[in-house]
Amino acid sequence: VLLRALGKPALPAERQPDGPPTEARFPGTVPKYWNVSPRNASFTGRSALLEKLRDSLGSSTTSVSPAPYALYGLGGVGKTQIALEYVHRFAPDYDLVWWIPSERNELVISSLAELGARLGLRVGEEAAQAAQEVRDHLRQSGSALRWLLVFDNADEPQEVSRHFPGGNGHVLVTSRNQDWSQNFGAIEVDLFLREESVEHLLRRAADLSVEDADRVAAAVGDLPLALDQAGAWLAATGTSVDTYLAELEQQAELVLSFSQPSNYPQPVAATWNVSIERLKERSPAAVRLLQLCAFFAAEPISRDLLYGDEMIRVLAKDDPSLRERMVLGRVIREIGRFALAKVDRATRSIQVHRLVQAVIRAQMSPREQEEAQHVVHRVLAGHRPKGEEPIDDDDPDTRAKLAVIWPHLEASEASRCDEPETRQLLIDRVRYLWKQGDLNAAFALGQELRTAWENLLNARRGEMAELEKKVADAKTRTGRADDEDIEELAKQESYVADLYTQILYLGSNIANVLRSLGKYVEAERLGSDTLARQRVLLVADHPHIFMTSSGLAMDLGSIGRFADALELAIEAYDGLKDSLGEDHPRTLFANNNRAVCLRLLGRYAEARDVDQEIYDRRRNDLELGSEHPHSLLSATNLGRDLRETGEYATSISLLRSSYEAYQRLFGETHPETLRTAKSLAVSLRKAGKVTEARALTHQTREYYRTREIPTTTPDVLDCTLNYATDLYATGAREEALALAQEIVPQYRVAPGVRHPATLAAVNNLGIFLRGSGEVGKARELLAENLATLREVLGERHPYSLACAVNLANVLAELDSLAEVEQLERMAVAGFQAGLGHGHPDTVVSRANLAVTLGMLGRTAEAEELKKSALAELTQLLGEEHPHAETVREGKRIHRDLEPLPV
Repeated sequence: VLLRALGKPALPAERQPDGPPTEARFPGTVPKYWNVSPRNASFTGRSALLEKLRDSLGSSTTSVSPAPYALYGLGGVGKTQIALEYVHRFAPDYDLVWWIPSERNELVISSLAELGARLGLRVGEEAAQAAQEVRDHLRQSGSALRWLLVFDNADEPQEVSRHFPGGNGHVLVTSRNQDWSQNFGAIEVDLFLREESVEHLLRRAADLSVEDADRVAAAVGDLPLALDQAGAWLAATGTSVDTYLAELEQQAELVLSFSQPSNYPQPVAATWNVSIERLKERSPAAVRLLQLCAFFAAEPISRDLLYGDEMIRVLAKDDPSLRERMVLGRVIREIGRFALAKVDRATRSIQVHRLVQAVIRAQMSPREQEEAQHVVHRVLAGHRPKGEEPIDDDDPDTRAKLAVIWPHLEASEASRCDEPETRQLLIDRVRYLWKQGDLNAAFALGQELRTAWENLLNARRGEMAELEKKVADAKTRTGRADDEDIEELAKQESYVADLYTQILYLGSNIANVLRSLGKYVEAERLGSDTLARQRVLLVADHPHIFMTSSGLAMDLGSIGRFADALELAIEAYDGLKDSLGEDHPRTLFANNNRAVCLRLLGRYAEARDVDQEIYDRRRNDLELGSEHPHSLLSATNLGRDLRETGEYATSISLLRSSYEAYQRLFGETHPETLRTAKSLAVSLRKAGKVTEARALTHQTREYYRTREIPTTTPDVLDCTLNYATDLYATGAREEALALAQEIVPQYRVAPGVRHPATLAAVNNLGIFLRGSGEVGKARELLAENLATLREVLGERHPYSLACAVNLANVLAELDSLAEVEQLERMAVAGFQAGLGHGHPDTVVSRANLAVTLGMLGRTAEAEELKKSALAELTQLLGEEHPHAETVREGKRIHRDLEPLPV
């Protein structure tokens, strides 16, 4: 346009190496994808630094990926403002600019997930997977998309750098951590030059003279954040510079006496102290709120917490008008007026900088700090959903309420709180981490809490024993004890009982984590000990007893004590049904565990009927519906049952719909999404759709790797075994054998040599050995495995019968036909009695027996049996199913297994 206006010929359009002509970029153009805050109109100086940063990142994307760049320096030096100015100044050169708060990993993931939604990527509610999709998209976009990501307040290089996409875009980091300079390009941000300080103050407080601005700049040490605070205070209050400097000087000695972080300059704390003192004159309640905010995390604090009953009650002591919640907005505005907090109306939150928090805490006495911290604990506990205990943490509204609490538990040192409501929150946190698949974190927190609470319990028991002795001595001497001592003793007894109850409830949750980690023996020991103690402490029909019993049933099943597991599961279900009703969520969960125990015993039809009843109750519940997490769990369980009863098509249909719902609601890598995917893949393989099954299992296995879940956990081991079976079914026999030989030793170490999951894995390894020509090794392995299966599960269990089928196949190749016939007739009888005449496993066993009879020369009997088996398999599975083709060819069919899920 400019050249044409001057009568000059236009230049040819610039082209990227692999793209179309680039569009002209004019100043003021906002990228299509943009979430950046407005430009700071008071931004001052930093020209040389911005030029250096621009040169470091590069003015355009090239075939060489530019290195991420970091701005690092002490808090308050202006790193974020420089990044913000850079973004606005060079915005026209990008198609996408995204600002990512990076104080915690969860904030990074959620911000990237939000970007994924803006980009129109197919992402579910599982934020981690959505973030991965965004990174992949940016990395693969090439020069077609010019992008810049800003990771703000990224103080953990190893954690944050995992989220860098790579590719041709730009990455800019702000951080207090100078470790960024070790592996990345970095610029250290220093204090303002004095002329920059003066210029900045004059922009914030226009009535200042240059001389006064210089005096203020010297007093606050030319630190940009301190200058900004000073300017805001002077502009808001109209106080003279002389008064300001005098107050600052008077407060400095006091501030220096506080134990504030050494890397924060003295003038900053003094400046904030002056602002706080001025705020006290305007609104004592605002100062009280600020003090309380100093004990939350240095992250956005939801207004849902600030407007809670407990917060209002505390603040109303300083300002009775705050009993009306609407008045609280005035208090929050007062805090923001002095730039002591960031008030974000869009997210309905308030955020106090960690440095401000440190200064505020330093101004409080130890007792005041303890009281404020305790108020925060009560505020957090007060936001916990009310209602029947334990809360339904699968409910979306409940999860949303808890998500507001989680960031502040650790920062407020909630684990030190000695109130049952806060302890319950911490137990909720352990359960939440477990259900999200963050097993190591759940176990670590659970163990930390149990140790601390048991120490506290022992200490209180000691105090109670001393008080009991005092009361007893008094009665011996005078015939009566002091009323206050008796009352105190009653309180102590009640306290100890409540604490002990919560320790036991925590123990049952830790047992859940241990089970998911594959530490079955430890889980059973803890569960048994917890149940025994609960039965002594609690009334016989207490829900905690039945909940622990139901969980312990799973532990007993996990170590192979199937009959004991079913007995305990029935007891727990009946107890909850009597006390809570048959439609109560906890009763339905206990019934679900009863179905699991039936499945473990090979009573698949009974398990199917129970799971069908649970599924119908949940999906027809108006408060739940078919896509509630509880309903989806029931659908997944029922899908497994349908597969075991031979109803492959129905199983696939139900599991596929559940899998798609999990993807839609929670994303690709949610634990339940992955478990449903595993099960669906097995049903697909059983139905003969082996290629689709292999692809799905491979994808699921990759997602487990993405989540960095330990390879020895049951979910990952079972997925790997399923993948080996898929490989074998699709002809990749050597690869299947190698993978099975790699993981069977892991099964033997983790669940144990005699564990049913290990025995299932060994069964499949025997199949793969036979298929690879190692018949001798297969015979030895399968014979030993069959003997162990019969000891652990019984001769008639479907898994024992399946192993007998596979051993018979091996023996047939070694011409031990008499033993083959005996094993196969036993398998036919066992499957027919347990699964029915028309079950695919029963029919397959008859087909194999027909092959054996033919080899024994009993041709007529063999042909008749083969003909009927082929007709039944064709009707059940279709003419093109691999089993039907194998029978037509007169060959044997093996029976692979997947581990029994607990």
